[in-house]
Amino acid sequence: MTRAVVLGASGFIGTRLVAALAGRGDAVVAVDIAPPRVRLAGVTYVTGDVCLALDPAIGEGADVLYNLAATHRTPGHPPEACY
Repeated sequence: MTRAVVLGASGFIGTRLVAALAGRGDAVVAVDIAPPRVRLAGVTYVTGDVCLALDPAIGEGADVLYNLAATHRTPGHPPEACY
């Protein structure tokens, strides 16, 4: 079993990745500033903004980190935040 952390877990790709990882039995920590559309059994959901410091405990013991976080839908960010 793999322990995975997914940043941007509530986005278009993130929701599908979380479902696929959980479906194969991986331990998943799903992190996003937005709430999940659907909460899956066995997935740990954490509210967090990657533009701010996250609790380092989120990544403890993780085998892989997927960074899918983006600012493209959140208003108020300067253009350079998207690059």
